Formats: sequence, structure tokens, C-alpha cells
Amino acid sequence: MRRAKEEVYASGDALFENLLCGLAQFRLYSDGSIYVERINPEAIRIFGKEPGENNRAEVNIRELLNYGNQDETDKLVHMLIEKEGRLTFEYPIARSGEEPTWITGVVQCLGLDTDEKGTFANEQVSFMNITATRSKLEQALQAEEAGRVERERNAEFFFDVFNRLYETAAGTEDVDNVLSLVGKYLDVDRVCVYEEELDEAFCNNTYEWCAEGILKAKGSRQHLPFKRSFAQKIVGDAGYAFCADVRVLPEESRTYLEKVGCRSLFLCGIYNSEKDIVGYIGLESCKRCRPEWEKEGSEREMVIHAGHLLANYIGKIRNIAHNALYRRRLLETERRVDAQTEAIAALGKAYMAVFRCDLSKNTAELVAGDRMDRVPDEVPKIPQELFDSFIERQVSVLYREEMYAFLDTDTMLERMKNTTMLNHDYQSLTGRWIRSSLIYGGDEVILFAVNSIEDERQEEREYQRQLKEVRRRENLQLKTIMDSIPGGFKITRDDGHFTLEYMSPRLIEMLGYSLEEEQEILNRHITNYIHPEDRLRVYEEIVSQSRNADSMYLKYRMLRKDGSSFWIEDIGHKVVFDDGEVKHYSVILDVDEAERHSIALQKANQTVVRERRQYRDALTKNALWHFQFDVTDGIIREDIVDVQGVNYMRNVGLKAPIAFDEFFGKMCCEREEVLAVDNPEALRTQYLLQSFEEGRTNVEVEFCKHQDNTYYRTNTLLSKDEETGHIIGFVLCRDITEQRREEERAKQALKDAYEAANYANRAKTDFLSKMSHDIRTPMNAIMGMTQIAMENLSDKEHVRDCLNKIVTSSDHLLGLINEVLDMSRVESGKMVLKEEPFNLREMMNHLLDMTKSGLDDHEHTLTIHTVDVGHENVIGDGLRMEQILVNILNNAIKYTPNGGQIDICIREKITPQPGIGYYEFSIADNGIGMSEAFQNILFEPFSREEDDRINKIQGTGLGMAIAKNIIQMMNGDIRVESKVGEGSRFTVYVYLRYANREERRMDDHREKQKAVRFEGKRLLVVEDNTLNREIICKILELRGLTVEEAVNGKEAVEMFAEHPEGYYDMILMDIQMPVMNGHEATRAIREMDCPSAKRIPIIAMTANAFVEDVQASKDAGMNEHLAKPLDMRKLTDVLMYYFDKK
Repeated sequence: MRRAKEEVYASGDALFENLLCGLAQFRLYSDGSIYVERINPEAIRIFGKEPGENNRAEVNIRELLNYGNQDETDKLVHMLIEKEGRLTFEYPIARSGEEPTWITGVVQCLGLDTDEKGTFANEQVSFMNITATRSKLEQALQAEEAGRVERERNAEFFFDVFNRLYETAAGTEDVDNVLSLVGKYLDVDRVCVYEEELDEAFCNNTYEWCAEGILKAKGSRQHLPFKRSFAQKIVGDAGYAFCADVRVLPEESRTYLEKVGCRSLFLCGIYNSEKDIVGYIGLESCKRCRPEWEKEGSEREMVIHAGHLLANYIGKIRNIAHNALYRRRLLETERRVDAQTEAIAALGKAYMAVFRCDLSKNTAELVAGDRMDRVPDEVPKIPQELFDSFIERQVSVLYREEMYAFLDTDTMLERMKNTTMLNHDYQSLTGRWIRSSLIYGGDEVILFAVNSIEDERQEEREYQRQLKEVRRRENLQLKTIMDSIPGGFKITRDDGHFTLEYMSPRLIEMLGYSLEEEQEILNRHITNYIHPEDRLRVYEEIVSQSRNADSMYLKYRMLRKDGSSFWIEDIGHKVVFDDGEVKHYSVILDVDEAERHSIALQKANQTVVRERRQYRDALTKNALWHFQFDVTDGIIREDIVDVQGVNYMRNVGLKAPIAFDEFFGKMCCEREEVLAVDNPEALRTQYLLQSFEEGRTNVEVEFCKHQDNTYYRTNTLLSKDEETGHIIGFVLCRDITEQRREEERAKQALKDAYEAANYANRAKTDFLSKMSHDIRTPMNAIMGMTQIAMENLSDKEHVRDCLNKIVTSSDHLLGLINEVLDMSRVESGKMVLKEEPFNLREMMNHLLDMTKSGLDDHEHTLTIHTVDVGHENVIGDGLRMEQILVNILNNAIKYTPNGGQIDICIREKITPQPGIGYYEFSIADNGIGMSEAFQNILFEPFSREEDDRINKIQGTGLGMAIAKNIIQMMNGDIRVESKVGEGSRFTVYVYLRYANREERRMDDHREKQKAVRFEGKRLLVVEDNTLNREIICKILELRGLTVEEAVNGKEAVEMFAEHPEGYYDMILMDIQMPVMNGHEATRAIREMDCPSAKRIPIIAMTANAFVEDVQASKDAGMNEHLAKPLDMRKLTDVLMYYFDKK
């Protein structure tokens, strides 16, 4: 017991030094003098006194306790001397020039004893600095009382702990009791002690106390990895660490602590006598988090104090255990010493010489062996002198520096700290190889032995030669193997970064490098050559696979020098060498093409799956209900639920599982819920199986529900399950009532369209029949009059009359053709209106000129009058306006019996828009009139009333349709009033913009120029038709023009190129010609390198009169477009315009 206590006290310095409360043990004599046996730094700081070396010194207690009141000091000294047992006190300590330091604590007299100075009391005191608390207590007495009670309680707690630890011999039961006391007092759930194992690489949970209901974790906390530097980093310089909430820790630590229920944690380091951390004290809270631990306060301080107290005590126990171990080792050493003499004798036989060096006594002697050359008679008695002399006499100059370092006595013991023998080879002065050995003999005794290893060296040299040859052969074999591998080969070090150590030439080539760049590649991390998207995954897989197995398999993308990537397979094996080094040997296979094909196939499969899912979703989107069943066994195994989530089978009184045939049989027959309207056999599984065998994968049935006459359609989609071979049916039901009704409406619409088409075909047939008649009539006149004129050439008057009638018939024929063309333009939306100035009076005069012969032939009376027409000059499409009025007036002339009355009235109305007039053109007759039925279809194409009185009147039935469409394009309107037998009135309403003075001047100027002839102007006429070319040339020559002819576009281009600049003033160009058409010829002329080719007017003259034809001519570079047959007035206008412009 006494020896145990002595060891406790001997190791107690660490405890005292680390406590944050004052602790002291001292002898107190009757005169008040004290002898401090031990005092910790906290007590020294409080008293402001330095007891001296080893915390032991003689001082007078009155000096320590005096604060100016001698009576109070004497009273306290008397109490300490006379009173045995425990005494709680609170007392101020005086400091020179400072306010008193108040302390509180417990002092206990451990007994009386006597020494040379006299009788003394063995006193033990523990106390705390309460100066700050006293200051606060002066402000709040109630708070002071509570704080004092708490401090006394804490002091008593530490006193109890201290007594338990130091009044008894150290033992396991004492540790368990103290852990229990600390755990309950600090209200923690688990108190643990972790201690380092002797090999310093692991630690164990050696002691554990758990509160009631708390899981014991000691069994799972054995042989845990432990590294002193890392452990010290955790607790830091303070020696402790708090974690109020383990959820903030890294995942691995957090998971481990949460597994044992720990929510808050306090760790305090345990240190050995060399101040090295050798374990932890752990305080754990499992029921709740302890945020107060991370805040400054008494609770945090109590935890820290308790942790330090326990840590110091556990450290004391470890020291006791280690001391016992050292004593056992000492006994073993003593036993070894006896055996050492025998060992030295044996060493003398094995070595040429053996020297014994006691470094603690600094002595040296030759103890065995005399076979060494040049050994002096007198061996130096000091180890370092012995070694220096030995080196000078024995060691070759080349190896002396190494041997001085090897035989350095200042570092020798440190180098042999973890070994019993060190060797170093050198060459002697005679050239022989010698091995020097340092052998630890215990208690700082070193045996220095030397022996010849010449034979061993010779054997080693032979071995190295053979080994070199073997390696050469192995390298040759390895190179042959690597060259035959269908890929590359690499070696990486397992150094945390997997640094490249070797790459085969094939792999270097695969990466796009040359062999000269090998050194640039090596010694770099393998991740430098891995695709960025794969790096983290590959690194984690390498770490995981190398940790759990010797072989590895990875697939990833490597980067070439040019930045491109390719897929490889990395098949590796981990190799662990004798020195612990780990390397990975890997074969690299290029699988780029296969992997890309696999990825493409995978994407294709995903697309197929997605499309199938979309297809199924599309199928079921509008389904009332759907289900899937095995057609082969014919059973519906799950209830059918509709889109609203309602159990359809339950609503109709059925329940799954049920046979497919039975389900539809009961639905259609017994319940008469629905009646199959087509293909009822398709409701049987046998029919479905037969359909699939015949290649049909969709079986359709339509139903009609009696109650509300609604229609449904089921589609059974059939497929084969490749695993079972069964036929699977996917059944969908849709409401097709609206679809059926829509189909009925579509059928009716189709029928109506068919009838309308028949009507239109009949109308067109009738139109063609009438047109044939209408065209033949003027053609007959033209041909007849031509024949008559040819037979009467000598009778000029007769010929003139024939020609006039030919002209009239030609105009009528052209009018028929123009009406058909105009209707085609209207229907295709290609009719374009012009905006140009014209005069209403001139238009009416021209109208009368065109219809005068008809009026005269029918002996009609025509009356024209105007109302409020203040603006005769307007802007619009005068020709189309004239066409409309001519059409209406010609109808009035044709459909009014001879001697009739026709009235024309023109009225202008004021509009709110400035510069625009509102005009009414009214044409009334007293002709045969029209029925109301015909008035409804009057403006439809090919419309003519069935009346025997008009069947002989020529007409296309298109005039009024064309007129109405043109008026609508002008934003105008046309109305008709008519009664059978009374006549008709047509009124045209149209808005026309007023022409300004400049526009009127230009129009007048153009009219005046019509009388001007074109002498001196030269035209090139390009026309492949001889008759047409003759006609146009003759007309132009009559107007004073010089005309030259070309029969196709190529000839025209050549003629233009052959003549000088400005030779031709204009070109009239046909479009459809052989060799080169008009468009091609125009482009060729425009591309010539001369100014006149760019500016000469080129006028198209063609039978193609549609809008797209006009646009095509302009795109080719032509200036104007004239339709055949040529209108001489329009041709003259074009000639005047361009010649005047020129």
C-alpha cells in the first residue's frame, strides 16, 4: 500500500499542474510556519508566491494569508493548527498594491506528526479564486449565496474525487467508481477512457461507465487506430476539445458516433511523463445535445476540470504500470548480463574483434577476438577515442566519413532506440570488405564487433551478376509480352495520387505522344490523362477496389495529347513488395469503338423504351379504361379501374380474377350492358390467339350502349412475352361517340361536296359547250369575211366592210378570252390593280366609242347625266373601271329588245376623308329583266339564266363575276335591281382618289405626245413566229420607226454585240423562242460590258399574261411586259414613255 501511494505521489505532479483549481499539501507548525510539500501552478498564481524549486519551500502562513487584519489571520492559523478533520473556508489573500484575492475551498488535517522542527499538522487544501464572484456577489447577495453553494459543491466534488484517487492504491474498482461519480455529477450519459497500446499504433477503450438505459460501447471500441500527432491535433494546445453537436462532424466520424447514440462529446488528452498524448478521457451526452459546453461558464469549467483530473489519474496509473514493466525488464536485463559473458565469448569466435563500450561510464575495452590486423597493444579506454583510432588504423579513406557517422557516440543510443543491432560495411586499408556491428547490451552498453565479409561480398557480386542476367532475360520476356498485348501497359504507385511510373510504347502511342516525350508523361498523376467527367469516379473506384481486392477492372475515357478522348478498359493487379510499397500493374485495352457503339445502342434502347412509353401514354391518354392480361391463359387477374379511379368491374357487378371470355360474355349477353356492333368473335381469346398467329397485332371491336346510344371501341394490342412465350394483350376502351358523329358529318359533307363537284362539272361542261359556240361565232365571221375579202379584192368598199367586221369579231373573240383569263386571275388571287390618273369624261367617251355600234344595231336610246361631279380627274385602275362599265352596258344593250331606253348616271358624294371621292355609276335599262332566283346567283362564275329569249345571245357567264370581284378589290360594291319584263338597274359604288395638278399635267403631256411620230428611232424586234414578226414590224414602221429583226434570242444577242454603242434605242423581245428564250437573251445583254447594255429598254411581248409571268420578265432584266395580242395604244404609250425618258 505504502509503495503504491509513494508511486502515486511521485507521479502526481502532472495532476497538480493541469488542474484549474488551487491544490496544495503542506506541513503546518505551531508557530505558523509551513513547509509546502506540493503546490500546483494555479495555487501559485492565486497566492502570487513562488515556493521555490520543485514547489517546496518554507514560508510562514501568516505571510500568505495576511491581508492587513492580524487578528483574523491568527484566528485562521489557530483553527488550522488545532482543528482536525475538514474545514471549509473563504478567505482573502493580500497582494502588495492590489486588491485582495478571495479564495474559497476545503482544508483537511490528515494527522499530526513530528520532525526536527517540532510537531506539525499534515494539511491538504483545495481552493478556487472567487474574486470576480465576490465582486458580483456584492451587487446581488442572493446570486452570491447560490454561487457560493455551487462552488462549495464543486470543491467537495473535486475533494471527493481527489481523495478517491490519491488516498487509496490505484485499482480498476477505484476508476469505475470515479467514472460513475463524475458522470452522475456532470449529468453525462457515458464516461470512457481510451489508452494507447504499447505499440503506439492503436488504442483501446479500457474503462467505461454508462448511465442507466445507455448502450455500452466498450466492446466495439477496441484496437482503434491511434496516432499521437493526430490525437494532439484534435485536443489542441489546451489539451481538450468540445463538440456540442456531432452532426457537424465529417461523415465518417458522425456516423460512428451516431451509431452508439452519442450526440455531444468532450475529449481530454491523457499524457505520459514525457508530455506525449497517450489517450483520451471522453464525456458523452446521448439523450440531448449540450450547446452550453461551447459557452464560457461554470458548467464548461467543471467539465474541463473533471476531464483533467481523470486524465491525470489515468496517466498516473499508466506510469505505475509502465514502471512495473520497466522493473521486470531490469530483472530480465540482469539475467541477460549473466548470459552476456557467454555471448561475448561466442561473439569472439564469430568476429575478428569485439569491444565493450559503456556509454554511461564512458569506458571501452577489448573483450574478445585477436584476429584483427593492426590492433594496438593499448586500446583507448574512452569509446569515442577507441572508435576514432579504429577508423584511422583500419578504414579506407573512401569510407571514413561514413564510419565516423556510424560510430558517433552522441547519436548512437538514439539510433539504437528501436533496434538491438546496427551494421555498416566498409573497405579496410588492405582492400578487404569488413562489416562493423553495434550490438545493444542493455543499460547503455554497446558491443562493437568487426568481421570480414570478403567471401560474402564475392558471393554477392556473383549473385548480382546472375541477378542482372535474370532481370535482363525477364525484361526481354516482359517486353515481348507487352509488345504482344493488344493494347498498352502501365505501372502506377499507390501513393494516394497513383503516379505513373512506367508506360509501354504502345500506350504512349495510343495517347498521341512520341517515345521522346516519355519522360514528360511519367511521374505525373494518372488523373491527368483521364477525361474530366470520369476523374472523380475512376479515382474513387481505384481506391475502393485496391482496398478490397488485389485485382481491379475499370472502364473510362483517357485523353490524347490533342485533347480528344477514347474509351479504354483498365485491367489491373495490385502488387505489395517486401518493403511495403504497393504498385498497380495494368493492361490498357482500346475499346473506344465498341464502347461508343454500346453507348449508341444504349441510347437507342432508351429511345425505344421512351418511345414505347410515349406510345403507351398516347394510347391510354384518352382511354376510358385499360388493362393487361395473359391471352394464353385467358384470365383477367386485376380489377379494371377507369380514368377517374372508379372500379369499373365492381360497378357492373363483376370481380377479378375472371376469364376474358366470361367478362365480355356477361357484359354483352347476360347484362345486355353493350351490344357488339361489329366483329363479335374478337371478344374471345381463341380469336385473339389465332389473330396473333396470322400476324395481326391489333384487334378492334366497336360497341354501342343502348341507354344513351353511345359508341365505344376496344383495341386489343397483342405481343409475345419472350421469357414465358405467352401472348400478352393490352386492352384499351375509348368513347368514339363524337368520332362516329363526326364521321357521319364528314360523310354528309363528302356527299354534299360530291354533289357540288358534279354541279360544278356540269356548269363547266355547259360553259365549255357555250364557249365553243361563242368562240366559233366570231371565228366563223373572221374566216368568212376573210374569204369574202379575198374574193373581192377589186371592190375596195366591200373589202373595207369585210375588214371592219373582221376587227369587230376579233375584238369580241379577244374579249371572250380576256374574260376567261380575268376569271382565272381572280380565282387564283393574282389580279393586280394599277394606280394611275384617268379622266372620267374621257372614260365615258371611250365607253361610248366601244358600245356605239351595239347601240346603233339595236336602235337603243342612251342618256348620260352627271350629278355633283366636281372632280373628273381621279386616280385608280381606269382600264378595269372601264371594263366593268363596258360589261354592264353591253349586257344592257344585249338583253334589251330593239328600240329600248338605257340611262347612265354618274354621281359624286363628299367623304370625310380629304382627297377621296365617293362615286356612283348607275346603268338602267327597260329590258327583259331577271328573276329573283337568278339574281341570287348572278355574280357566280358561268351563271346564265335559262331563258329561250337569250339562248342565242353570246356570252361566257363570267362578266358579272369578274366585275364584282374587281369592285371588291377596289373596296367598292355593286348592287342590282331587276324585275322580269320591266328591266334592270346596276349601280357601282367606288372610292377614287383625286388626281393632283402634277399628275394631271403628266397625263395631259402624255396625251399630247400621242400624235408625235418616232422618226430616227431604231428598234430590234425579236420574234420566232414569222407572221407575228411581220405584223409588229409593219405597225412600227408605219409610226416612223426603223426596225431590224431577229428570229431567236441568240441571234438578238449577237446583233446587239456587233453594233456600236447606242445603235439600238429599244428591243421588243418575245419570251418563248427556240435556241435561246427571251429571258436568257435579256440576261446575256445585261451582262455585257458596255453602258448601253445596262440602260437600253427591253420590252417583253408574250402570250403569257399572268402575274408570275410579268414578275419573271422583270427578274430577267426586262423593263415592261406587253401581252399578246398587242394593244397598240399600250405599245404607243410604252414607246413614248421610254423615248421621252431617254
